[in-house]
Amino acid sequence: MNGDEEQEQAALRAGMRELADGEQAGPAPVEAVIREGRTRRRRTAAAVGGVLLCAVAAALVPLGPTAGGDRPAAPAAPAVGASAPATPPAPPPPRRTVTPGEPSPADPGADAVTGRAYPVDWPVHCGLGRLAFAGRTWLAGTVVGIPAGLPGPRGPGSGPPLLPGYATLTGPDRLRFEAPGYLDGPVELTPVADAPGCA
Repeated sequence: MNGDEEQEQAALRAGMRELADGEQAGPAPVEAVIREGRTRRRRTAAAVGGVLLCAVAAALVPLGPTAGGDRPAAPAAPAVGASAPATPPAPPPPRRTVTPGEPSPADPGADAVTGRAYPVDWPVHCGLGRLAFAGRTWLAGTVVGIPAGLPGPRGPGSGPPLLPGYATLTGPDRLRFEAPGYLDGPVELTPVADAPGCA
């Protein structure tokens, strides 16, 4: 052996001694392996629990603006060629009564404004067929029965009965009469040129 090989072998033996002195060869310590395994299981369980919690929260809470949330939902784009949506009907006005001895509400005449509800006492001695309002005579589009228990101008049983309600011009030749508490729904009327009296 030459000198270089001897030095190499000596360095190799010294390194092997250091390895043998520093670490013991053999199985890994059992306690350390068990502890590491438990730590990994806890981390995995926590991560899975977090993912499940996020999935449940996402299913229960809708993302973005909604109609029932704090922010209004964005309106849907109208279809091509579709007309603008109609405004929802206004809630019916409150029930009116006739005050005995008091005159009926004044007719607005030609000053009646479209869309405004005016208090009106509809005399029904000839039935619910014709109504004088806004300087015109109006004819009911359908036959409407007279409700029972209507008041008269001076109280119950006096004079011709009156149906207290509201008249609303809905167009140039359209009138709607509503009597909450007396009629089930509105009565639609159209103007008539001649208004013969009832027999």
